[in-house]
Amino acid sequence: KVSGVALDMKPSSHPLYAHAKVSTTPHIGANTTEAQERISTKLASQLHHALTRSKFDNVLNAPNLDLLSQSARPPYYVLAEKLGSLHAQLLGPQQRIVKITIVAQGKDDKRQLLQAACRGLLRHLVESEVICDDVVSVLHARGINLVEHTQEDVDSSSSYSNLVQVTCHLDDGTSRALTGTVLMKSQLRLVQYDALRLDALLSGCMVFFSNDDRPG
Repeated sequence: KVSGVALDMKPSSHPLYAHAKVSTTPHIGANTTEAQERISTKLASQLHHALTRSKFDNVLNAPNLDLLSQSARPPYYVLAEKLGSLHAQLLGPQQRIVKITIVAQGKDDKRQLLQAACRGLLRHLVESEVICDDVVSVLHARGINLVEHTQEDVDSSSSYSNLVQVTCHLDDGTSRALTGTVLMKSQLRLVQYDALRLDALLSGCMVFFSNDDRPG
């Protein structure tokens, strides 16, 4: 049996608070000399790690990519961000995105990849820099829904073991899918545009054009 409970929480009207064997404090458990010393030491340590570009604990927008240089970011995160950026640059003047979906074959961190793709997209849609924590709220405010696919295969006939596919659904009922992969640990490749298979480096300047090839 439990003989008593001590809770350090904000005041509540819950009946538990009126129980004779429950002792409560209004969320001030850290208001001691020892606790404040530990908090100060931890904050100083985390600031040092952040400024020296090393890892640190308790990051809310994990992985802590905003404080890392581009070269230090996980390659599939950079790939997803570039796919999102490319989507934004391919938008027509009157087109508007209403939904973004992502499928990551062989990758477990779909949520982080989706955030990366959205961040790349927003770099061309908003003037200010957007951090990882803000992308979902910013996109929702613009009427754009986000979807993470749970299926594991992007294309069952693909010869690549790891793929990231970002699809933008537009307000005119059409959609555009960009699929990429990472070769040799750092080489970002665009391997599919909708149903068209290709192999292009995702770097430098790229020119996209369509051609309706008809005889004569």
